Amino acid sequence: MKCLTFDQFMAYLDSELSSTESSAFEEHIHACADCRKQLAVLKQEWEALDALGEDVPQVSDSFTANVMGKIAALKLDIVEPIEPIESIDVAEQACSMNKLDDSDNSLGQITTEFSSSAASEQALPVSVERTEAAPSASRRLRSKWPRRATIALACVILLTAISATMSDVFKSVVEVYLNKTNVEMTVEDLDPAIVRKAEEAIKMVAANKDMKLYGVAERTGRTGTRIVSTTRAPNLNEDLKQLAMTARDATVRINNEGMVQWVSVLAEHASIDETYLKTMQTFLSQQADYYGSGKVKEFGYDFDTEEYHFIGQDFKIKINKNTGAVTDAFIPHMKVSEVDERIVAAAKQALKQFAGEKPKILNMPVVLTNARHSMQMPPYVEKDIWDVMDEMGYYVITIGAKTGKVWSISDGSRLPSSKTDMEKQFDKPIYTKETAITAIGEKVKGLFGIDLEEYELQHKLNEYTFVKPGKPSVKGSVNEKGEFWGLEVIPEDGVWN
Repeated sequence: MKCLTFDQFMAYLDSELSSTESSAFEEHIHACADCRKQLAVLKQEWEALDALGEDVPQVSDSFTANVMGKIAALKLDIVEPIEPIESIDVAEQACSMNKLDDSDNSLGQITTEFSSSAASEQALPVSVERTEAAPSASRRLRSKWPRRATIALACVILLTAISATMSDVFKSVVEVYLNKTNVEMTVEDLDPAIVRKAEEAIKMVAANKDMKLYGVAERTGRTGTRIVSTTRAPNLNEDLKQLAMTARDATVRINNEGMVQWVSVLAEHASIDETYLKTMQTFLSQQADYYGSGKVKEFGYDFDTEEYHFIGQDFKIKINKNTGAVTDAFIPHMKVSEVDERIVAAAKQALKQFAGEKPKILNMPVVLTNARHSMQMPPYVEKDIWDVMDEMGYYVITIGAKTGKVWSISDGSRLPSSKTDMEKQFDKPIYTKETAITAIGEKVKGLFGIDLEEYELQHKLNEYTFVKPGKPSVKGSVNEKGEFWGLEVIPEDGVWN
């Protein structure tokens, strides 16, 4: 079965979020081992489902009832069950086969059709062995569209069953994905003053484009109000009884106090000052490790930090509006073959010192394959670092780009469970200074060249930090078993390079 692999899901998710939102999510995934762990779980489950091929088992009654409960919990505004159309050509029409899109084959439509199957199933239980003169709609659906039912199961179960263990950020992104076509209100439902602010914000980044504001997705109490602008009229999907956007050319986020937080537009609509654009292009051209086109996909402005955001397929660069200087740059998705050999060698050596000669995850050898380059300049904490990692981002080793120093290493497969009550579990220290040094002293000395004997130990929940005046600090993080899954150095001068 190749209806919806993990990579395709992520690609689709990326296309449904604005570039600004996607980049923020991506940066968080790179920084948050907890989220990477959840993505790995999702990938494993998805690949296990993918391995079923066409041999999709019949769905049992109890299983269907359980899934129906999960579907109901999603509040997808599913309409009355529809009768499957017997004449549909599966090869050409069912579920777009290799991708989901915003047509009638969207997630909501698939789920609706699966619910039709499930509803019929609950009314008339069906076993694999039973034969019928007139097959039920549910049997026809399952035999005619096995992949469609499987996708419904995958989306519903994988994105909701493990949601209790997902981090809040990942859950919020999944929520956006599941509600991708929902427009909760229009701008006519808002205070006109809010709408004017949104229009003014868009003019800041798209002065020469007349955009009509339309859709609003409200996230009151968490992220404020997001106003979606479209240059084309939205259409009403009669089957789903909800508004589906045909384009999202601009996005404005306004917080609960009525203040604009950020605005972004697709590059084709943007009015970009040539000075800032040239600064961005020059910066990229100076990066020996950058091999991309430098083409801007989205242009935005952050009102809190007063920074312009240039977002491409393979970069994200922030430029301060007042100084005209690059303040933050991020170049992800690189292969280690494109990275300075000394950086890769330092990462491989650190991995051995931390995890042994032949580290494994899920009984598979750990191989460092990917890298990303991050840079920050004042007013942020100054840094110029490489993160080198395995394909799924379990192991992440941070190396200074200029110094070649190891700054941190972590094993995301050994994180504390997200179900753990951190304050209750880690309120009392597991380690004393002496026992902590016994556990990690030699590793710290090998990784960072620091002897912990003359340091003092500070404890906060699952973090153990060794401090010494005028010297870099060393922080170790543990899980419920007392295993140190992460070690990092905190520079005394605040500079990571």
